Amino acid sequence: DIASADEAATALLSDAAAKLALSARAYHRVLKVARTIADLDGAGGVKRVHVAEALSYQDSFGYRQVYPEPGKVNPRAKKELNSFLNLWLSNIISQGHR
Repeated sequence: DIASADEAATALLSDAAAKLALSARAYHRVLKVARTIADLDGAGGVKRVHVAEALSYQDSFGYRQVYPEPGKVNPRAKKELNSFLNLWLSNIISQGHR
């Protein structure tokens, strides 16, 4: 089942999308991260707090360093990011989260 966002979570995400000029892809990425956070939290659905946490990660992994401009990729930054995400995901899985 896909967890749905409540009204407050949807409102926060919509406001943030407008203020931060999020693309459709970024909007859905934030929503996916919020769903993951809600799942790890054991919540029945996505709440405002989950969206807020997901928004706080918007560029904390350095996506803008990997993709500095549309159509351009920084290979070194991409390799470093993928290495970090691999380590992070392995750690999450080793803790029993799936």
